[in-house]
Amino acid sequence: MTDDMLIRVQGHAGFISLNRPSALHALTLPMVHAMTQALLAWRDDDAVQCVVIDHADGRGFCAGGDIAFLRNSAINDGGISGRKFFHDEYQLNHLLFTYPKPVVAFMDGICMAGAFPRGDREYEIRNAGNRHWPFSGCGRWLVSVAA
Repeated sequence: MTDDMLIRVQGHAGFISLNRPSALHALTLPMVHAMTQALLAWRDDDAVQCVVIDHADGRGFCAGGDIAFLRNSAINDGGISGRKFFHDEYQLNHLLFTYPKPVVAFMDGICMAGAFPRGDREYEIRNAGNRHWPFSGCGRWLVSVAA
């Protein structure tokens, strides 16, 4: 486990709280592993009926992957640890995409990342001037009408 992630069950909900405010809760490999372990433990646990993902303190939900770590990987190990991060993060994304229980993410403040897939919809964070807001649903539709 990692101190950068607060994981608990409260009532019938499993809570995953990002706890790395100094880096806008940017995900690290240990955070990805902690999230994956919690989700796998709760998947078949009847006492946990839904999962809530939020952040502990700070100015925003998540800055996505840890860019400083990825840059360091590119410079120092030829990108090996960076590729490991993305492999494991994409496994986590797939787990969330196929998760059998409702997953709710409370996103406030600064929210950065590529996409938040869930079910048959795509959730993306779009930049509107200085504000970030979630965008839902049009990604696949736009691709289908453009083809």
